[in-house]
Amino acid sequence: MTTQLCETSESRCAIQQASQQQTANWSGVLAMSLCVFALVASEFMPVSLLTPIATDLSVSEGLVGQGIAISVFLRC
Repeated sequence: MTTQLCETSESRCAIQQASQQQTANWSGVLAMSLCVFALVASEFMPVSLLTPIATDLSVSEGLVGQGIAISVFLRC
């Protein structure tokens, strides 16, 4: 960005460059990335645990899957 400064007493102009540094907020990008990773991981985690949950509760995997789907639907 260039700025032109004029001095009226000497009637000459000097061109001065002003460099403005724009710093990126990488901490915000990192925080958003971690939040998105946690959200996606928390949605896929129950699906990978269907068999152990069904075994522990002595029910079918389909019934556990329906329970997880209902809980996700109620969160929205």
